[in-house]
Amino acid sequence: MPRRSRFEMEKQHAKAMRDLALGAITDLTGISAIGREHVVAEEMEPLRYAVGRVIGRIQTDILDDICGHHPELDDLR
Repeated sequence: MPRRSRFEMEKQHAKAMRDLALGAITDLTGISAIGREHVVAEEMEPLRYAVGRVIGRIQTDILDDICGHHPELDDLR
């Protein structure tokens, strides 16, 4: 049974928000990629941790809610 969303929206708006959230995750992943190449190893861990936390919040606070209301938009199922 799908999880109930904290907020409701029309499918077209949910899809647009999902796409923007996924784009943000892609951009954040790029920060980590640049960091791996150009940041000193000791400084990379806090950067990687910060990026991971933000990605996690996008997943749990935005994407999980969108897919709770519109499970058909969940491309991981």
